[in-house]
Amino acid sequence: MTQDKLLYHGTAYVQGNASGPLVASNLELSFWGGVDPLTSEVIDHHHPLSGKHLQDAILAIPGGRGSCSGSGVLLELLLSGRGPKGLIFSRREDILTLGVVVAEEIFRKSIPVVVLETQDFEELLGASYVVVNGNTVAKVQHEIALQSFEHVATKALDTTLGYNIELSDKDHAFLNGLHGQAAQAAMRIILRMAAMEGAYYEVS
Repeated sequence: MTQDKLLYHGTAYVQGNASGPLVASNLELSFWGGVDPLTSEVIDHHHPLSGKHLQDAILAIPGGRGSCSGSGVLLELLLSGRGPKGLIFSRREDILTLGVVVAEEIFRKSIPVVVLETQDFEELLGASYVVVNGNTVAKVQHEIALQSFEHVATKALDTTLGYNIELSDKDHAFLNGLHGQAAQAAMRIILRMAAMEGAYYEVS
């Protein structure tokens, strides 16, 4: 019988560090209608996490489901201080990640978002506590053991904004803030989401 790993390396779509108890399920969760934006309680009574609170926990789910308004619910939770401390998925999750990106770019509030391989994600579900550091997730069984993993090594990750997107002079003007801070932030969000989806295009 193969022993589960303690360290998992994935892809960090939003960089950051966090640690805490793991709230996990192998079933997708809709934040819109499934999570109370005022209390962080999972209110979808048909979901395995029903009654659980996401505040100050690391949430691990395969991904979101349902309305794109879920990004707004997550944003509201992060701004009120009632959101999860980190998100771990088993596939790229655009809607919920967008909520984190907007929180980071506009309000300077952020949590790490990491995508693990399916097998690693499934092994992680049995953990009690986890540490997220960049693209690395450490699994621990007791809260006291968190300190041992506070400085887990991370693999280098290229997070250059829009690294594979060719921009026009006008695009660069937006990105450099020549049309105001709001337009600059919007351009950064667009580029981060485009890069996350592997977009490549040329702008004449």
